[in-house]
Amino acid sequence: MLQLTSPLPNQVYQRNAQGRAYVSIKGTCPTDVVSLEVICTPGIAGRLQTATIPVINGAFTAVTILEQGDYTMVVSPVKASGKDTAAAITQKVGIGEVFVVWGHSVAQGDDRFHLGGATDPRVFTVGIDMTANGANAHYNTTGDAADLPSAIVPYASDVVPGPYGSSTHFWAKFAEKITLKYNVPTMLLNAAFGGTNLEQWYKSITKTPFEHGFVDYRLGFPYINLKNAFTKYTSVSGFRAMLVDHGANDWQNTDYEAIFGYFKGIIEQARIDSKSPKAAVVVNRATPFGKTGIRGVQQRVISDVAYCFAGPDYDAQILEEADFIDSGHIHLSVQGQAKAAQAWADAIPPTVLAKMVPYQAKAVELITAPVETQKTDDTPLTISRFSKFKLAAISIDRNLLLGAVLAAVLILGSFLLGRWSIRHRNA
Repeated sequence: MLQLTSPLPNQVYQRNAQGRAYVSIKGTCPTDVVSLEVICTPGIAGRLQTATIPVINGAFTAVTILEQGDYTMVVSPVKASGKDTAAAITQKVGIGEVFVVWGHSVAQGDDRFHLGGATDPRVFTVGIDMTANGANAHYNTTGDAADLPSAIVPYASDVVPGPYGSSTHFWAKFAEKITLKYNVPTMLLNAAFGGTNLEQWYKSITKTPFEHGFVDYRLGFPYINLKNAFTKYTSVSGFRAMLVDHGANDWQNTDYEAIFGYFKGIIEQARIDSKSPKAAVVVNRATPFGKTGIRGVQQRVISDVAYCFAGPDYDAQILEEADFIDSGHIHLSVQGQAKAAQAWADAIPPTVLAKMVPYQAKAVELITAPVETQKTDDTPLTISRFSKFKLAAISIDRNLLLGAVLAAVLILGSFLLGRWSIRHRNA
């Protein structure tokens, strides 16, 4: 039986500046299968692409390059007698945009109400259930990425985005606006934690003790959500940027230099954990309870920390009393959420998108990334290709080969030179 462990159904890979991404194709099949035929048929956007992947001893591990768009991928086993269409696997895969959200409750969402899900079928997330008896509730007691789900699902109404969102919130509509603007699939991950501030996020990185009624720093909360988003999800999918709404819960702290240090420190650690030193960070601006110093910190992060960009300006864009559900003008009503979704989408126009350095997993990283349904094995690495990108794929093989040959020549030369020197000293 043909089994595909990668890509996962509905997987979205972050595109690069050329609109392409590596896609890993892994799995097992009967030993009489000699190769796999892969056909990617575009949906709303994309280009028909095909590839042939060799099979060795009933296993296959390959990386290919796919052009931006949404696809139906059909993987068919090919035996000596011909293609076995009846045993084919069909699933969705996309090349587009991936975003990671973090911050406090305004970013996490409110489980009492939300704006609603996306209706475009190209918008995805990792659906979670963190309710008391939910499928992922155990995560709250461990902070372990292994307790988070892997399934990628359409970001529809009542879907809660992983790893730690609390409702559909406005992010589904934001992601849909990005999909419609750039005509590519979008996946959004929400790592926010309501009721937390920047100081607690910073301290949780090193598990420095702090008191909080429902946040356990010993497990790495709240920062561990963001680290797990990188470890479990973007290590494969890649991502375009982090979207950050934070600082409102620091309003009682007037040491703005310290708050800036916390904010910058979190970003620096996130770039380490995401393996993306130039990861883009889009920062929201808002003045909580009249504390203009907090907005000043947010603005300073945008101006002084590399690869940070201005996000929405809630002070200017979300003004009406009906936009909020509290007198402090912090938490958004459904009307306010609609404005927020538009404001976040407007903050990422093509000119800004072009300045962001997206993270993409390297071909070898995709090959060696563990999968939950199959242990990693010693199957030889295969760099496959879709027809249009033959030269790009061959250059990968050639560079690896030339590097290996050069290293061997240098080692052999050093050895022979040493032997020659010894003989002449002994002569």
